[in-house]
Amino acid sequence: MLLDRIDAGCRSELELWGYDRVFSGPQFAELERQVPVRVGGRSHLLDCFDRRALLAVELDGRQHHDSPAQRERDLARDAAVAELGILAVRYAHRRLTTDPRGCREQVLRLAEVRRRQPGDRSQ
Repeated sequence: MLLDRIDAGCRSELELWGYDRVFSGPQFAELERQVPVRVGGRSHLLDCFDRRALLAVELDGRQHHDSPAQRERDLARDAAVAELGILAVRYAHRRLTTDPRGCREQVLRLAEVRRRQPGDRSQ
């Protein structure tokens, strides 16, 4: 199972931890992991993606998301996927590890709101 996730593109311990301990269970059955999308000729890999809600959930570990340059890269990526109608929400290491329940509940609420919104969800 671990090797399958690594082969599928998991790039950090936080992603693996988040998949197993935060965004797991039947209420997250539609949450796809490591989903590639293309925007403007560039490929982006979404950590978690709810296709019906057009909601991406990003699990931001300390090692790849702390510097100002890395933060700017994340913001540019979020703007790019927004061109596809995808809302990207980011959860930092501290919040994921100290408030996993709050993260889970927020993602479920966001997905519910996004699914109720009119528009094409055929991504």
